[in-house]
Amino acid sequence: MNRKVSLNRAQTVTDAGGNCRIVVARRDPDVPNWLDAGGRSSGMIYWRCLLPEAPVAAPRTGLVDADSLSD
Repeated sequence: MNRKVSLNRAQTVTDAGGNCRIVVARRDPDVPNWLDAGGRSSGMIYWRCLLPEAPVAAPRTGLVDADSLSD
């Protein structure tokens, strides 16, 4: 209830190309689009697009050290 665990289009910060980076981490790395992992070390991510105006590329994922993140 008190954790940010989802984002919608209005909440998501995008770059100049319209792309966004969503960070799922146990603590806030002080970057846009952070989602709280709630102390969990594993889980599922659900991505959905409703009525897209163009083809939607599949999300790319990767595991990085939170200390290496910057805007």
